[in-house]
Amino acid sequence: QFWAPSRKGTQLALRKTTGEDAAQNESSRTDEANRRSDVAAAQCGPLKQSGKKIGIVTSNNQKHVKEVLHYLDIDENIFELIVGNKEVKKHKPNPDPIYKGMEILGIFDKSKICYVGDGLDDIRCAVNAGVTPILIDRRNEYTNECENLIKGLKELL
Repeated sequence: QFWAPSRKGTQLALRKTTGEDAAQNESSRTDEANRRSDVAAAQCGPLKQSGKKIGIVTSNNQKHVKEVLHYLDIDENIFELIVGNKEVKKHKPNPDPIYKGMEILGIFDKSKICYVGDGLDDIRCAVNAGVTPILIDRRNEYTNECENLIKGLKELL
């Protein structure tokens, strides 16, 4: 048995697979892991090299995020922090998750922070925290919800 990725809404989830699924999924897992690892490194690497600090602020828990990163063979050290749902009492769209990230990074000048998310709660969280919101709209679902709209992370470079 191993954990295979599956989509639930816009969240990446893990589901248990067994038997024949395992053999079939192993090949696609490797391909997907390599692709995602390359994408993360290619897109986050230049941001880090330019001195930017990169973190994950999520409604999920740290353990799950680390499992997904490991599963996809993405080095979690690309990120300076992972703030999950257990690190704060109030969750998105409340600004506390972003405030916790700011505290961990030691960055309190809100004009130097942008928060990239793929849902409206992410954007509301950023607005409530007073930082720049950036909405990833991969499926052309949003038109007027956010001033800073991108199709993918490479647009941040």
